[in-house]
Amino acid sequence: MISRITIGCILACLVLTLVVYVETTRAQGHSPHSPIPVGVPIVAMIECGEGYTSLELYDVKITLLEIVRGEEAWKRIKEASMSNGLPDVGFEYILGRIKFEFFKRGFPGDKNYELRGSQFTAFSINGKEYKTPPIVQPKPELSGRLRSGDSLEGWVTFQVATDDNKPLMTFTADVGGAVEHGRDVWFQLY
Repeated sequence: MISRITIGCILACLVLTLVVYVETTRAQGHSPHSPIPVGVPIVAMIECGEGYTSLELYDVKITLLEIVRGEEAWKRIKEASMSNGLPDVGFEYILGRIKFEFFKRGFPGDKNYELRGSQFTAFSINGKEYKTPPIVQPKPELSGRLRSGDSLEGWVTFQVATDDNKPLMTFTADVGGAVEHGRDVWFQLY
């Protein structure tokens, strides 16, 4: 006959295993060590509000749909505007096509959210932030005002080292709130 202590130990192990699984799954995309792959959506929570109005919680669903790198990215950037310059020596452009969806969590759910492509940043696997020179973005550019239920799809541009095989991209809700209270969302740019 199995004792109560044995049953208690088994139940405790099962609960601990479940907690570890849930935390590991939740951490996907919230660390540069576990970025979200291309084509996989992630849902995050942001706070919206301005000035003296109260902050409200909203869900965003972000999907990096496509990546274009190197010569093809340069071709598209040059087509966007002849004034766009070549990438710096030792660097190349990466274009990311992103779908961004915005949903209210409660009421009144009437806040707007201003999305800008500059809220997405490229990093090396070593944590070095890449700077992208100001250029005219290929169309459609990822930029606009969203209300609950709206979505936007568009391109963002990065400049990364040509020898960086695993660059990363982050999203930070630096306008009107923070992603899950300050936690960035990380994506693979490879």
